[in-house]
Amino acid sequence: QQPPVHFGQHGEQYPLMPQTYPSLPETENPLDEGAEPVLTLTAHKLDIDIRDDQILLSLRACFSRPGFIHCLASFTVSGIVINTLSTYMDYLVRLGGAGREYVGIIGGLFQFLIMV
Repeated sequence: QQPPVHFGQHGEQYPLMPQTYPSLPETENPLDEGAEPVLTLTAHKLDIDIRDDQILLSLRACFSRPGFIHCLASFTVSGIVINTLSTYMDYLVRLGGAGREYVGIIGGLFQFLIMV
């Protein structure tokens, strides 16, 4: 038996998605209950059911994971260090008597390395 299909604008055939599916696989941790919104997908519509306390439930589930607080602290500290260095880059590079072009090159390379 062929699965039901939807015909696109130019006659393409797309298989129809199931009516509902869970966002996360079933878990044994009770703190994960309700942490993800419920998605309902039909052929022409996507419904996202977000609870009133969705953010609080998501935060509770994240903070219950081992290592999440360490990751959050590392990310926060790295952001502070990068922003501080970016703010004072002109002053730090000019301490050595460098000109504006050199400051621009060093600042640009610093920003490029952050993105990489």
